[in-house]
Amino acid sequence: MEEIKNETGINILRILARPVCLEILLNLRKSELSIFELTKILNTKEDEIRRNLELLIRNGLVQRTADKNYTLTNLSYLITDLAEIMLKCVELSTYLNYHKTYFTNEYTLLLLEKGNVVTNIWESIEITEQIITSARDELYLAIEGIGDLISNLDLNHIQNIKIILSQSEKPYLTKLQHKGIQTRIFNEQPYYNLAANQDEAIIFMRKTNGKIDYNTAVSGSGVFHDICIQLFEKLWRSSRIVYETILEVGSSE
Repeated sequence: MEEIKNETGINILRILARPVCLEILLNLRKSELSIFELTKILNTKEDEIRRNLELLIRNGLVQRTADKNYTLTNLSYLITDLAEIMLKCVELSTYLNYHKTYFTNEYTLLLLEKGNVVTNIWESIEITEQIITSARDELYLAIEGIGDLISNLDLNHIQNIKIILSQSEKPYLTKLQHKGIQTRIFNEQPYYNLAANQDEAIIFMRKTNGKIDYNTAVSGSGVFHDICIQLFEKLWRSSRIVYETILEVGSSE
């Protein structure tokens, strides 16, 4: 079995290309399962199921439960959502291409007689197909990008942290005593800026030449939320405060 290390987002795409891995993920979306149950459902040898599960666990797509079953991680729910949409795009693109060909072959004479109407219909089908193909390609890049970000994320390079908290955040960030904006400084050069918005999301924003690149902002409301909370609290405890401005949420400076 080919070894895949957790280095870049392309690994996740390669994993999704493995039929057994994909079947495991799609079945775990429905409910948590044991190895025995997966073996029975997929009609695959236990050793093969176990190897694929280990691969999925190493890449952060599957986790073990307290009762030794297996379930998806938050990341995996997002990835499989995107993968399912991508597969639907492929199916729909194939469907449209077939009917475009059929339309052209069957209505050639009509195309000559009623050129504008038929040509418009044909072009509409073609444009729809192009949009769907483009969407599929963008989803492919999105999956790769998410995996890249996770595998390369290094919180040790964060220098400046600004947070806007709502009341609903307080149960999660128990170490923070105020809602509002608080800034803390770390010793190393900034690589990412970390923020929490009013919808309990933590956002990583890559910095370019010392400035935040908002085009690379990634929300953590579903995928990164749990791990971000843990890592952020650890960072917060080791930081030093620079200035603190307490604001009521929704108010302005």
